[in-house]
Amino acid sequence: MSKTNKKNDKKNLMNNYRIESLEPRFMMDASVDYETFTNAEHFQTEITEQLQNFETADLSNLGLNGAQVEASALFNGIATDVVQKFNTLQNQIASQLNDPDAGLSGIVRQDGEIVSVDKATLLSVLANMDISGLDISMDGDLVDVSYAYAALGNLPQMSLDTLDMAVAANDSLSIGATVNIQYNLLDNGTAVTNPGASVTVRDLFAHIGNVGGMARFMNLNVLEIADSGNSPMDVHLGFDENNPSVDLDLEFQLAANNGFPFEFNNTTDSIKVGLDDNDEIYVELPELKLASGFDDFSMTHIIEGIDFTQVPFISNPKFKVRHHQHVWKHLGSLAR
Repeated sequence: MSKTNKKNDKKNLMNNYRIESLEPRFMMDASVDYETFTNAEHFQTEITEQLQNFETADLSNLGLNGAQVEASALFNGIATDVVQKFNTLQNQIASQLNDPDAGLSGIVRQDGEIVSVDKATLLSVLANMDISGLDISMDGDLVDVSYAYAALGNLPQMSLDTLDMAVAANDSLSIGATVNIQYNLLDNGTAVTNPGASVTVRDLFAHIGNVGGMARFMNLNVLEIADSGNSPMDVHLGFDENNPSVDLDLEFQLAANNGFPFEFNNTTDSIKVGLDDNDEIYVELPELKLASGFDDFSMTHIIEGIDFTQVPFISNPKFKVRHHQHVWKHLGSLAR
């Protein structure tokens, strides 16, 4: 072989080596496909589809005839809200990545746009995010972003008409849910990791803290008051994919009732209305005493005068009197 050919071969080997010098780039932490990571638009479709899987809450046992509350209707704003919140997150991430004073490395741009970010750089930026309603946690290659959704909804107005409560009665539901977005930044052996994202909607609830309003109860004027017991909510709906739950915890105090011969033993006592373990309405009456000015009365006459159709939320309830439970048809025997 001539000396000239040997020199050419040597040059070719050096050139080949220079081409292969790019290889160490793949030995570092994989970069993250930025466009995929910042795409939140598909969240809306996934959340909407998941809401369809939650069972409808049936409030008919509360006297709300035909009141079917569907999660997809009650939480119809959650998908849009999540997309907006995550767009805010992505805008803040982009702001930090594009800040020339931040001194960040591992950012690849094409035509001025970010196309990939070194995983370590992206994780450091995420660790500094502080957005109201978002909780960001990291465990190795997994990034969890949890969003606490909160809004207001309403019970069906048609059903509220059956309560015979004043117009001022509160029908406004505080609703909430948690949306989890999980990214997997695991290096799958390629130069750029496509993080993907899994979306989960959970812990859906709706409640009324205080129903309030005037009502007619056993021909008495009563006022629904704020709960002083263990439960802070008057009406609570819990949505589950298999078993939605309904809870009720109302307390009524006597309002002006001229001519009624009884009053509560203690002025702080109240009539309690709730649901038992079988989801049946029960009413717990406090101890009564004869009101001043009434020396003679007929208990039978009082019971016969009760207009039970005016009891809010209640249909065929059970009563507790002197710590013993009775159904309505048996209460008359207590007057004898």
